[in-house]
Amino acid sequence: MNQSRILTIGVAGAALALTAGTASAATSMITSHDIKDGAVHRVDLSPNLNKTLTHANQAGTSGTVYRVAHYATAGSGAVATVSCADTEKRSQRYVAVAGGVQMLNADGDTDITNDDNPVVSDSFPGRMDWAGDAAAPKDGRLDGWIVRFGSQQMDTPVNIWAICMPRAANVSVQTNNY
Repeated sequence: MNQSRILTIGVAGAALALTAGTASAATSMITSHDIKDGAVHRVDLSPNLNKTLTHANQAGTSGTVYRVAHYATAGSGAVATVSCADTEKRSQRYVAVAGGVQMLNADGDTDITNDDNPVVSDSFPGRMDWAGDAAAPKDGRLDGWIVRFGSQQMDTPVNIWAICMPRAANVSVQTNNY
């Protein structure tokens, strides 16, 4: 046989073998249709996929806490706050992503006619610096929620709440001026 004919037969044989391999692999592939719900567990997955899933869980809502601070009374012009944890150091591991105030039935009774309906002047994530006469929000602190009430007369129980998530490596505060 000449070299050209051997090469042609060899290429044809390789193509046939490759095609047969592909066809047989396609018919033996397992698809999601073949897997029963709940049949695959984390232990069945590769270490790399498990690592990816673990990071996704940590980046998601895992570790999120809902915190409430109850104040028996809050007068006009009052500032009330809730922190993301019980200690200063632990609180700074979180960032408040939502928060607010509840006055309706904050006293826990079934009568809502005795609940004041005051104006809220401010409601934002932060922590208060109570030192000195001029209490003010602490710079760069987002590990709690602050509510300041308007000057209308009031004397009512309030709950200040915050949803706090584990703090990412760097949370930046961005301000747009309009």
